[in-house]
Amino acid sequence: MLDPLIHENGYSFKIDYLNLEIMDTIKAVKTIMLISLFLVVTSCRDADVAKLRSIDFTSHIERQDIRLSEIAKSVEYIQLETSKESFISMVSDIQFTKEIIAVFDNQLQKLFVFDRSGKFLNVISNLGKGPEEYIHLFSFAIDPDTSTLYLHTPIDRILKFQFDNTFEDEIKLAFGKILRFTKIKKGFLCYVARPNRALFSGVTCFILSESGSLIKKVLVRESSGVGSSFMSYFSFYCLADTTCFWESGFDTIYGVSNKTGTITPRYLLNLGSGTVSGKDYSTKERLDAEIKQGGMVIASVFESTSFFIFSIIQGGKIKKLFYDKNSSRMTDLPMKWQIGLINDLDLGPRFLPEYSVNDSVLCEVIESYELQMYMRESQGRVGTKDPILLKALDDPGSNPIIMLVNLK
Repeated sequence: MLDPLIHENGYSFKIDYLNLEIMDTIKAVKTIMLISLFLVVTSCRDADVAKLRSIDFTSHIERQDIRLSEIAKSVEYIQLETSKESFISMVSDIQFTKEIIAVFDNQLQKLFVFDRSGKFLNVISNLGKGPEEYIHLFSFAIDPDTSTLYLHTPIDRILKFQFDNTFEDEIKLAFGKILRFTKIKKGFLCYVARPNRALFSGVTCFILSESGSLIKKVLVRESSGVGSSFMSYFSFYCLADTTCFWESGFDTIYGVSNKTGTITPRYLLNLGSGTVSGKDYSTKERLDAEIKQGGMVIASVFESTSFFIFSIIQGGKIKKLFYDKNSSRMTDLPMKWQIGLINDLDLGPRFLPEYSVNDSVLCEVIESYELQMYMRESQGRVGTKDPILLKALDDPGSNPIIMLVNLK
């Protein structure tokens, strides 16, 4: 049966659509091709490969500002309540449901829960070695259908809590040293960081059941010589009913269906001959040397339904590139005292999306010091009339503000 090959920076990965696994192959090629063996491929599989779209980073990219009104129709702000119990040191991750805002503070090792107006509800802070406790938190996930929070700890277990801080259960994981995970219909889709991949024969993504048992290996990559010695850049995010996955050193963005667990290549990132390949991630020193010599590295990927924002490192400089999916236009956003899209909707701070609330609402976390910088650099000519922003300017020690942008 026909197997498409997805090629990434000198490596090729074979997608087995029957077992939903990706296995490393030996040949190193840079194009997408179809290999016919003995049987005729089905039209739907051909269609899946044809959908793979290339994003070109090699052509001239014009530097110019983009106005927020080009992609959005309105802006709103949520001030997270500030108190002794709810004070946030650093926002490491934030996730939303229709009822709550959950904020993970990696520095304090706490998970704060607010309602959608920003009112503080409770905090999960169970440091310890007991059955309901943790010595460290790596990440968390939410199941909005059951009002459940899932907290991942480093000793291969997930703790289940309700939004009201009620402990429910402990799930012992049968497989994998996971770094990030998300709740899907069949259980959990998990991502293994490069340093731990050698322990699991190169497994990069896999699906666990709600009881913690292994359902399937979704993506397998060669563990040796591909950045197995240190952490590298990656993006792991949800869009519609798909969890999207990208990892530095490889040039394909994949999508995994949250309903079926099927993996599909979605975009091919064409960085040209200057790209830093997976082999260059074997040590940090080698990676740094490649970057100094002009090699191009994608440091992060943010995707919405209509555009991408890429963080690029090249020649020791950081760039933010805006890619319009409809026009295929790539724009280099000017790096000024504040980076992002010009907020011409309410004349507030520029907007650079960090998280998705859902497919039509994007989010940026604005720290109090960023508001003060906005005030200082604009020389006091603050155009916004939003009362939440104006109040926060007078209270530099308050919790962050959540900036929500409603897309067109």
